[in-house]
Amino acid sequence: MLFVVPGSVVWGLLPVVARQELGLGASGYGVLLAALGVGAVAGALLMPRVRHLLSADRLFVGAGVGYAAALLVVALVPDEFAVTGVLVLAGAGWMCLVSRMNASLQLLLPNWVRARGFGIYQVVFAGSQAVGALVWGQVAEAFGLPAAFVGAAVVMLLGTATVWWLPVHEHDDADRSPAIFWAEPHIMLEPHLDEGPVLVTAIYRVRDQQADGFVEAMEAVRLTRLRTGATRWGLFRDGEDPVRYVEVYQVPTWEDHLRQHEGRLTGSDEEAEKRAIALAEGPAEVTHLLPADKAD
Repeated sequence: MLFVVPGSVVWGLLPVVARQELGLGASGYGVLLAALGVGAVAGALLMPRVRHLLSADRLFVGAGVGYAAALLVVALVPDEFAVTGVLVLAGAGWMCLVSRMNASLQLLLPNWVRARGFGIYQVVFAGSQAVGALVWGQVAEAFGLPAAFVGAAVVMLLGTATVWWLPVHEHDDADRSPAIFWAEPHIMLEPHLDEGPVLVTAIYRVRDQQADGFVEAMEAVRLTRLRTGATRWGLFRDGEDPVRYVEVYQVPTWEDHLRQHEGRLTGSDEEAEKRAIALAEGPAEVTHLLPADKAD
């Protein structure tokens, strides 16, 4: 979003630039659009080499700065050759960033949620283009084309600067392969898949000397629960039995909990649980609490 909203000024206003600022006709606009395409093809061909030379964050910074520079040239240099040249740079920057973001999503998202994640990504991508085109069109109408492109360049640079606060985590050594390591739940009731919410408790026994490390390790477990379907999570200590720790988390339905058993967990989730269990006196005692419906 931080890249596409300002970047969409090119796609939204390039015909107006060709006609009003450069005095070009349909063939001239075709040349400008072709320059973007040439840059995109060049960016795609260079990506394997660029990927080895630059991290994702550095690539995003380079693409953002290069694209912003191209926008400034379009705004301030009304020369068709200069604009054509920088549009090649803009097309390369667009392609490099979009393709690297696609690759980052492939590395980041576990299998079970990858399609959903890409769906959200596509909605944000297309929505940002639509919003950006509308916004920059209004800015150009009110303040002129140069102001729209300069404003977009400034927003692009500000968005690029956020990489220092919002870095892309794609090579964190996390194991995102599916892992099925929970025992199958054995319960006397036969809940419907839509029945819920389901409250799951896990009771651990932890000695005082291991307590601090256990609580710290359970923070990673908390993230795995929430990431795979839980809506609430808590870790409690028994006041009458201080070595007894109770993990409690809630999932919306019985089906959501079964999906935790059957493929939502990853290798990293398994390692997080193993670290916590290693600090306790054996595996947890797990119970499943279902809604108490009134008997017929």
